[in-house]
Amino acid sequence: MNPIINRLYSIEQSATRLEQDIDQQKENLRKKYADKQAQFNEELRQKTAAELAQIREASRRGQEEKTQQLHEEHQLELQRLETEYKQKQEEIVESIVANIIKG
Repeated sequence: MNPIINRLYSIEQSATRLEQDIDQQKENLRKKYADKQAQFNEELRQKTAAELAQIREASRRGQEEKTQQLHEEHQLELQRLETEYKQKQEEIVESIVANIIKG
């Protein structure tokens, strides 16, 4: 009976070692995939940050271009109004002078 008990004990020890090995492999896999997930998350965060920076820069450039365009349009309109004002002023002065001369 002793050899049977020894054999059963040996089988139990082998099963225990096998279970411990499996648990260790599972823990190693959990760690490996947790590391991969952390790396993926970091890469995704960096990629997202870079894309957001590009979008912000494009938006900023677009705003600057629009502001510059509006400034140029404003300057052109201001010049047109000043020219028109001077012409009207000259016409009024000529009309007043003509009326004074006519008496």
